[in-house]
Amino acid sequence: MASTHPIALLTQDAERMAKIILRLLIFSALCACSGLQTHRAVSPPPKADRTSFFATGPDKPLLRPKPLPVNRPVQETFEADPVRYATLSGDGRWMAYVSENEGVSKVTLRPVNPSHGPPPRTLTHLHGRITSLALSHHGRWLAFEGRAYDVKGDIYLLDLKENNNRPIRLTDRTTGDGAPVFAPDGKVLYFHQSPRGRPQKRLMGINLPASLSSPTSYGKDIPGPHAIETEGDGAFPVISPDGTQVAFVSLREDPGGDIFVLNLKTGALRQMTRGPARDRHPCWSREGDRIYFSRLPPLAGSGENRHRAKTVSLYRIPVKVHRPLSYPLTSDTDDAYQPMATESGLYFLSNQKGITNIWSLPLEGRIPRRSTAAEQMRLAENLASRISPDHGITLLAYYKVMEAFPDNETLQGKAAFSIGRLYEEQNRPHDAVRAYTRAMKSADPSIASPALAEIRLQATRAREEFKKAVTAQEKNRAIDKGLADLDRIIARLEEKYPRLSGPQRLRVRTRAIMEQAKLIALMNNPESILKAINLLDRVLKTADGHEPQMAEAMVSKAELYERMGKADSALSTYVRVIERFPGAETWSDRAVDRILDIKVPGTTGEQQEDKIQLLMGMTKEYEKQLPRLAMAALNRT
Repeated sequence: MASTHPIALLTQDAERMAKIILRLLIFSALCACSGLQTHRAVSPPPKADRTSFFATGPDKPLLRPKPLPVNRPVQETFEADPVRYATLSGDGRWMAYVSENEGVSKVTLRPVNPSHGPPPRTLTHLHGRITSLALSHHGRWLAFEGRAYDVKGDIYLLDLKENNNRPIRLTDRTTGDGAPVFAPDGKVLYFHQSPRGRPQKRLMGINLPASLSSPTSYGKDIPGPHAIETEGDGAFPVISPDGTQVAFVSLREDPGGDIFVLNLKTGALRQMTRGPARDRHPCWSREGDRIYFSRLPPLAGSGENRHRAKTVSLYRIPVKVHRPLSYPLTSDTDDAYQPMATESGLYFLSNQKGITNIWSLPLEGRIPRRSTAAEQMRLAENLASRISPDHGITLLAYYKVMEAFPDNETLQGKAAFSIGRLYEEQNRPHDAVRAYTRAMKSADPSIASPALAEIRLQATRAREEFKKAVTAQEKNRAIDKGLADLDRIIARLEEKYPRLSGPQRLRVRTRAIMEQAKLIALMNNPESILKAINLLDRVLKTADGHEPQMAEAMVSKAELYERMGKADSALSTYVRVIERFPGAETWSDRAVDRILDIKVPGTTGEQQEDKIQLLMGMTKEYEKQLPRLAMAALNRT
């Protein structure tokens, strides 16, 4: 029998395959036209290939990451132009806001809940640039700062009952006026004023006559403004729901601005916030027991490297507590400012999607409140232990423990200590000092957090003094003082913290030694680095040491080897971290990253292929010995 040519065989195979594909297409078309459906019960899927990593099946479900158990902001307005200012009526039903395009303002009025009420209404007859604005309790009156008549700003009042009403001007060109706000009963309109020749603002009020609501008296018989005595400057006033107190911003104690509260009946004045942060836009809760505000962190760095943080966050502070703490509600990933509180939600401005609009959150902020202190702390610890944790959200979670359960001294101390640690990691030493100071005040003598906080507090202060020092003598003096302070803590450890257990005292002592090693290493010369390594070796020789602390000590030792140029010693030390302390994930992960950085340095262009080959080689080399390192190398590939 004659053999068939290979090309002919290929042609025949192609024709058979084409016929099969054609039949499948015809069958699919018939199924679509006839509505034929297939069901798993009738035609079960073929058994998945278990040899494939990507195979799915009944006993191998598709795994998806769980969302974080936190509240997410909801966008309320969708303006194409950025929203600059916003306000809510006292009853929480109406919203007014100003959007701006190339200096042209547009004022929009709409229900807070768009499904309950008329559609949004644009106030087209308002002219000039409009900045801050306020609605009366039931939303009939709109007060705003306008600049059509005076570039410094004047206060205007508009009756929203009729569409054709014109705003009336309440102030003149002799002063700069802004930030109007109604008293809850509508009888007084408060605002701040900059008198001619005076840079500082003061609080003012205008008594609104009862006849103002009559159409025949609209704009008539309104008296001039009167000053509100605050014993200093004041701006951005807001009135408490019962009308007895005014919260405002003052620069008298700090150029950044702090929140003060004045009792309008007694004249009693309280300073609510302190520190170098820039506090603005106070807002009362509906119950009058808290004040919400926006905070911009202070300048960071020193000298020419000083810079201001880019994000503004929302905070709240209890009013009826002596020297209260401020608690953050939003993280520093996106701006959030100009808070507006209702009975059920917190509204604010944010540029989360590029263009500033109004967003909302539950009153509790990003972190939900749990029913017990233990559950609240567990939520914070779970967020902290996640792979690639969001430090901003984790900070909020620990703060929520402190805010929601102020009487639980044990968790107060632990949460404050964790907050200090996070601030240290973010290079925010001043915030870390405040957190450690709070942790030291814990009244529970059986926890190690106060003692550990005292050690970290002294070490942080010593490092800050070292940074400020100019001469070598000043630097040495700062280091010596820090070392002596840590020695004193250890010397009176049992006297000051007598109820600590043996393992707790060991942890505190080794922490002090580690901080001393870090301080000595700041001198950055071979002798000081060797001294620091010897101190870390003392920690590593300690039996029954706290595993995360031991892992940190070994990582610190490896980093000092790197500074000495001993890459091989550093690599072997990092490998021991992974081998000895796999449970200390923070430090074993850092060791993995440093190994990859040393063995596969950053490359560009044609060198990328070499880098990929190195990473693939490390994946195979460490697949069985150090799977964590192998997986990290594969991820970088």
